[in-house]
Amino acid sequence: RYGERFLDALSRGRTAPLPKRPQNDLPDPVVAERYTILHSWRKERAAQRNLDSSLILPKQTLWELARELPKNRDELSKIQGMGAWRMRTYGDDLLQVLRKLR
Repeated sequence: RYGERFLDALSRGRTAPLPKRPQNDLPDPVVAERYTILHSWRKERAAQRNLDSSLILPKQTLWELARELPKNRDELSKIQGMGAWRMRTYGDDLLQVLRKLR
């Protein structure tokens, strides 16, 4: 009953051009460079503590840090994913890295 319509839709899907990725999805090159540096920092900390790097900081938090570039502990604490224990454990170290990225 629906077989013909299904096969027709499948055929159209296979031959349709792929959608273009919107240009605004690409991060600003400066932000991308900051992210890369923060990502390396996270990887080093994870290796030192023998932890998965996502436990140090989630990927989304790295992107937000790269975009917002907090200047002090108060601004840093407002970044999503920076809970109390991350602030205690990594706050000062992160602020030092972020200062170098300005």
